[in-house]
Amino acid sequence: MLLQLIGGTVACVPSRNPDPGTTTTSPITTTTTTPITTTTTSTNTGTTTTTMTTTTTTLITTTVSPSECGTELMQTLTNSNFADGNMTFVYDNDSCRRIAQIICSGDPIFELNAGIVVNEVFFLDYNLTSVTVEGRWNTTDGQWYVSEEQPLAVQTLECLLTDPP
Repeated sequence: MLLQLIGGTVACVPSRNPDPGTTTTSPITTTTTTPITTTTTSTNTGTTTTTMTTTTTTLITTTVSPSECGTELMQTLTNSNFADGNMTFVYDNDSCRRIAQIICSGDPIFELNAGIVVNEVFFLDYNLTSVTVEGRWNTTDGQWYVSEEQPLAVQTLECLLTDPP
């Protein structure tokens, strides 16, 4: 497993306060309308029968805390001499993201190494033309984390292209 962010392992990772201007995700509300039909029949003596149907609509609202689901990850363009590659993100669930496959790639024709850098200084991994790392959403502090050895809270993600060694 890439990160064990449940239980005591989370205590090893220092939490941080959001930077000023950081946007937080508002609660996700799903509303389902379920019609419930009740039929009442009244019969008068004689030849007249009256049937009245009443429909009652019940709204069921479910609210998920913003920290339960991860925000969308975004590529940060590099401010170094390296070329930027294409970064894509594949989530375990688009409506409530908790695991992300972070993919950095370049054009295979050029045969360049693709590398993922976190927080402008931590080079996670590289490979010829494409590399993938996994990120996990921490529901305790509401942040994405990457890296198998030392969990890193994600501030920025870069996809760099370099010549092979």
